[in-house]
Amino acid sequence: MMQPYTKLLSHVLNVEFPELADTFAKMAQENGHFAKLMEEYSAIDQQITDDEEDVKILEDDELARLKHQRAAIKDELYQAAKAAHDAA
Repeated sequence: MMQPYTKLLSHVLNVEFPELADTFAKMAQENGHFAKLMEEYSAIDQQITDDEEDVKILEDDELARLKHQRAAIKDELYQAAKAAHDAA
């Protein structure tokens, strides 16, 4: 029996936080640490997406570790971008 198609939620920061899209872009250009975190977040998100789309299956514990790491990085990026946005 085929599984029903379910659309995966996007975890792209500009999709999740459209009000901060310009701030994310500006901070990535001006702050090397922020840019590195953005790259790390994107790479981890791609690994998770590949697993969810059956492109490259991960072990359950590795997938859980990556999801936890993605959430921690997302929180750090969001907090920094929100503070910069609010200060502008």
